[in-house]
Amino acid sequence: MVAVMDDLRYGVRSLSRRPAFTAFAAFTVALGVGATTAIFSTVEAVLINPLPYEHGDRMAGLFRRLSANAGAYVPPSPEQRAAWSGQTDLFEALEPWSGRPMTLTGAGEPRVLLSALVRPAFLELLGRSPVMGRVFSEQELAGDGARVVVVSHDFWQSALGGGPDALGRSVQLDGVPWTVIGVLPPATPLPGWGLTSVPIWRPFGSAREGDAVQVTALLAEGATLAHVNERLREMGDAAGGTNDWFGEASLVTDQISRGVVGSLGLLMGAVVLLLAIACVNVSNLLLFRAETRKRETAVRAALGGGARRLGRQLLVESLLLAGLGGGLGLLLAVGARQLILAMRPGQLEVLDSAGLNGTVLAFALGVTLLTGLVFGLLPAVHTVRREALDTLRSGARTAGDVVGGRARWLLVVSEVALSFAPLLGSVAVVTTLLEKQSGDVGFDADRVIALEVEAPGWRYPTGVERAPVYERILERLAGIPGVERVARASGLPPRAGITFGTLEIEGRDPTEDVVVLHGPTVGEGYFETLGQPIVAGRGFDARDLQNEARVMVVGEGTAEAFFPDGDAIGSRLRVSQDAEWTTIVGVAGDVAMTGLNPNRVPLQAYTPLSGRREEGAFTIRVSPGVDAQALIPTVRAEVRAIDEDLRVDGLATAEAHMITSLENERFLTTLMTTFAALALLLAAVGLYGVVSQVVGQRTREIGIRIALGARRIEVSGMVLRSAVSATTAGVLIGAVLTGGVVRALDGTVFGVEANTPSTYVIAAVGLMATALLAAWAPSRRAAGVDPVRAMRVE
Repeated sequence: MVAVMDDLRYGVRSLSRRPAFTAFAAFTVALGVGATTAIFSTVEAVLINPLPYEHGDRMAGLFRRLSANAGAYVPPSPEQRAAWSGQTDLFEALEPWSGRPMTLTGAGEPRVLLSALVRPAFLELLGRSPVMGRVFSEQELAGDGARVVVVSHDFWQSALGGGPDALGRSVQLDGVPWTVIGVLPPATPLPGWGLTSVPIWRPFGSAREGDAVQVTALLAEGATLAHVNERLREMGDAAGGTNDWFGEASLVTDQISRGVVGSLGLLMGAVVLLLAIACVNVSNLLLFRAETRKRETAVRAALGGGARRLGRQLLVESLLLAGLGGGLGLLLAVGARQLILAMRPGQLEVLDSAGLNGTVLAFALGVTLLTGLVFGLLPAVHTVRREALDTLRSGARTAGDVVGGRARWLLVVSEVALSFAPLLGSVAVVTTLLEKQSGDVGFDADRVIALEVEAPGWRYPTGVERAPVYERILERLAGIPGVERVARASGLPPRAGITFGTLEIEGRDPTEDVVVLHGPTVGEGYFETLGQPIVAGRGFDARDLQNEARVMVVGEGTAEAFFPDGDAIGSRLRVSQDAEWTTIVGVAGDVAMTGLNPNRVPLQAYTPLSGRREEGAFTIRVSPGVDAQALIPTVRAEVRAIDEDLRVDGLATAEAHMITSLENERFLTTLMTTFAALALLLAAVGLYGVVSQVVGQRTREIGIRIALGARRIEVSGMVLRSAVSATTAGVLIGAVLTGGVVRALDGTVFGVEANTPSTYVIAAVGLMATALLAAWAPSRRAAGVDPVRAMRVE
């Protein structure tokens, strides 16, 4: 222990005597440790421990799936909820809930907040009880008119001052006062489709008819998800229902990680490679430093310092350096986490819980120790080898220089090889994202403004009262200078709504297959306003709307799927046997109905708005040459001029809405590009360092070459050739090693196709260009060597 303490003190003195070297090496380690820790905290929050609840691994959402081939889910029926609640061998607890947006007024600018309608038993399922106040009473739960709410911890602090006087206060929600009776503890998200922060919790009895009632259950101990789903299917069959409608359970943890597992795996792989590059870089620095400490090492060896003692000293210095870099890396991880949260897409709200908890800190400590051992091992072994010590004792330098030089060049090759994978991944995701963003959406997205307006229910309780408001909005929007057309709809791409059921075509045998048709209910001039072409037949006119005609316009893909002979126009169909027959009057071009990243183009169908006069989505087509983005403030002002309580949502250009549908992909691309840039930077620094060291060691040789007539451009080329040779070897090795991983991941991360020749070529060219830039300055310095000075110094 005394010897180790001596090594620690000597290591601190040794590192402090070279502050520039220590700072650079520690910062290199910090980059690797910080990036790895930041991404691990994300992985831990999403994949390892996404739910802040004791039994989060057993929490599941229960749904009614339309059919095995439809791939769509809806809330279960009341009959299904009643039947499932008695299955104690499957569910330890089963609770319904619903969600509804509410407008908060009287506290500055009106804000839209999500409210959850629950029973006290739902909070018991979560294992949460108020830190202040109480939950709902039986009378309040029965919906007897009492307006009481329990609020989240964040809402209590931000909107109510965070004091005990919040209990009993009133908050104005949807134009009426609600009394605060309790405050929930921090980190109480709603486990629905993923996790959602909910500021307002209301009694379940205040639910309105038509509210979608979801179900969250706690699986019984020992009940597997597969067994639960098998039983739910059996119960549906036993109840006499068709096999197109059956219950299905989905773990909340799976819902959170669905669609991001591949992306997070790719990011974790990228930062591990970045950490490895940092280790190689620091190892190269320590190897060079060991060469410069030959006289010191020889003296210590002559004084009786054995190989083990010398090796231990170097490892202790490496661990000190790693500890310094690890501490700085934690600070970088905190900053990186804030950047990640600022960039995170809305679907990944679970990342808000990511932080430096005990698991993440233990991981960071382990990574730091492992890093110190890895980058310190090669210099320690190189220094304490018996032949190296003999060389040092004899005062020779050639053998050590040759061995050390070869090791450093091998490390450069490994750096380049390790850098190839993140660079290849970055090129692949950037290329794929650009292709998706430039994809054809099927309409003039750059000339269309989209918005949704909701007339508050407390002001306009019925559809009859809302309809005139929406008509006035239509008129005012049409009167804005620069607006060419305006139309209404029930929704807009990429959130246009769906219709589902068993599809029956007149004159054909009915089937039990359930189809999902994407598309809104639209008003007059919708297709012309959007710029969506009608390729056959016609769109809707005023007569269709006034007479509430049973007509439909289908998408091209739908027409081809169900009417391959081209006889869609005039055909009649209905969705579900209870519906009325609807005549197809037109075929419209398909649009990006679900955004720019669909796995397939969904079936599309449109019906007239005649029966849904209270829908408040609007499309605005601007005149040619008019900046659509510049009109957005005017559009908002015109709507608010009608009624300040009107809620305007999603006001943006259609192009912006489409790009928003790629927010997960943009998030991944930004992180991948950042890590690739850091990998390139570290590789460039490593190459620059080695080439500079080689030029310094060969100064006398270079001086002699120049004295004997070598042209300076030849000397520069000699240095560049060494760098290019090492980089080429690294690129070839990296391409071979990366190929297998790429083939395994190809197409698993939002359709990325990395295993293409162009991707490999771009990554290779990027690495070669980086290598040339890194070696350029040392090569210029070599070409400028003064022969007389070089030999005089020697």
